[in-house]
Amino acid sequence: MSQNLINKYFFVLFSIIPISFILGPSISLANILIIVFSFLIYIFYINEWSWLKDKKIQLLFALYIYLIFNSFIALDFSNSFYRNFGFIRFIILFAAFNYFFLKFENFNKILIVWSVILTLVVLDMYYESINGKNILGFGEGDRIFSFFKEDPKVGGYISSLYLLSIGFLFEFFDDKKKITKYIILLISIFFLTSIVLTGERSNTIKAILSFIIF
Repeated sequence: MSQNLINKYFFVLFSIIPISFILGPSISLANILIIVFSFLIYIFYINEWSWLKDKKIQLLFALYIYLIFNSFIALDFSNSFYRNFGFIRFIILFAAFNYFFLKFENFNKILIVWSVILTLVVLDMYYESINGKNILGFGEGDRIFSFFKEDPKVGGYISSLYLLSIGFLFEFFDDKKKITKYIILLISIFFLTSIVLTGERSNTIKAILSFIIF
């Protein structure tokens, strides 16, 4: 199998992560597990383990060991263990993304795909805030759900992804021009305002604090 085909395979799997979250927990979990197992098979096949030397990966594994240890002293062992045990999939997911992002040229275009998907969701949120329903006819009442139908997750969805898009824009347009930075700032406000419109106070506060720190 050619390396170019492998790159495209992982590119597609990572690109559809935001869409898989919209389609539902089972779809997003399936997509993540496919990425995780595909990455591990690929790593075993080429016998490449240098990614384990990354300090960020090592720190995440140390955190994982702590979580597993913490499960043994928790009051509800079974619930705590199963929840903490599954955390390893996010470590491998991060390792896979980091590996391909650093090793292969143009893999950062995934962030362009994510930004486009995120922008479409946010535009749909503004549409719903004006018309009462989103472009597919979902939504009733005072809350904004967008493509999540009646599940109040869209605020958390936006807040978990928009800083990646903003960071990518700063990196992509790193020309030090003030006008570029002002435009990116306006885009940030565009995302933040959509989170405020959802009425999800916890996600709104976290999004604003995250942006200030960023």
